[in-house]
Amino acid sequence: MRVSLIEKRTNMKYVILFFVALMLGCSKEEAVKTECRLSKITVSSSAGGVTETSYTYSSNGKMSKQVRTRNSAIVFDYTYFYNSNGKVEKVDMVDSYSQYEYLSNGRTSTITSYSSAGTLLGKDYYTWTGDNLEIKFTKPELTNQYQLTLLEFSNNNVIKRTIISYTGKEPNVITNKVETVYQDFDSGITAFYIAKPTREGFSEDNSKNNARKIIETSTPYIGGAPSSATVSTTILSYTYNSSNATITSTSTLNGTFVVNSTITYDGCSN
Repeated sequence: MRVSLIEKRTNMKYVILFFVALMLGCSKEEAVKTECRLSKITVSSSAGGVTETSYTYSSNGKMSKQVRTRNSAIVFDYTYFYNSNGKVEKVDMVDSYSQYEYLSNGRTSTITSYSSAGTLLGKDYYTWTGDNLEIKFTKPELTNQYQLTLLEFSNNNVIKRTIISYTGKEPNVITNKVETVYQDFDSGITAFYIAKPTREGFSEDNSKNNARKIIETSTPYIGGAPSSATVSTTILSYTYNSSNATITSTSTLNGTFVVNSTITYDGCSN
């Protein structure tokens, strides 16, 4: 059974706290050694268990596969295919696949998802206003969008991410809103920034610097009206190798330890 892209991003709460933080990259003034290549990310959480994500590459240096396991059980297995311009054209997810289309400036335009048999599962529409991004998520069985993601940038960093969920029906009533604010950026380089040249189409929502504070406000809606909001604060700390690439990350949620992460690379010092 196919798991939607949004569900894949929202399961395993503790692990994702790390991955959201790690997706924040480096400043323009910094350079990454070209031979420095993301190899594996290991995440241990206070909830127990270990999650590992391994990355492999083809002979041309492009990322060819990404596999995530939790306590040795496979969570997902992605295989990447590229177009003649070196951008991701298709992602095979075993039981489904996604195809990517781009604007003339190279930015993502749409991502269309299909079952392994070729049945349309959903389509995501990317709309750019300057450097800010709106992503509309749709499914063929729904008359309207069921989710909207808004990304606000400043100095090449994502400073706010808003995810709004809807019924997707007519009338299209809002059911939940999550606003995430990123603060206190440092200058370290994350693993996903290092992997960025090999993952075109996946990098538009990445910042260039590590955020050390993340404030999330989740507001459920009842009958289209906002209810009581829940606010959480995540504090993160990082260490770096001689290439200034992130090698460890520790996060606490509302003062309680949540995640320890270790990142390894090929071709650079760890």
